Amino acid sequence: MANLKEYMPEGIRINQITAGHAKEFHEKLKARGMATTTIHKRIQFARQFMHDAVDWKIIDENPFLKVKTQKSSVKVNEFVPREVVDKLMKKANPVWQVILGLSRYGGLRTPSETLSLRWEHG
Repeated sequence: MANLKEYMPEGIRINQITAGHAKEFHEKLKARGMATTTIHKRIQFARQFMHDAVDWKIIDENPFLKVKTQKSSVKVNEFVPREVVDKLMKKANPVWQVILGLSRYGGLRTPSETLSLRWEHG
């Protein structure tokens, strides 16, 4: 939402956003130097937001439908064998032992999920 507010013309209403605005939004994200995965995700959010606006009959069509983005080809999930984790656990301080344990044995994504945990969430 912050990017939409930042890059859309000031004062534009949702029903005034065109496919041209959507394509320009995409170009501005690329010009900012964002990673392709980040751009893809931001366009997905905008597309979903506009899709909901169509469902609520606020707008007639989704201006982001034709905006094409590239998904990242970078492999983000890597299997780490137990033996490797065990070696790391022996060398790591207690904080890193918890992070390693949660990511390898608890299945949490690191850093996003492990670092967002708080005691009060328990």
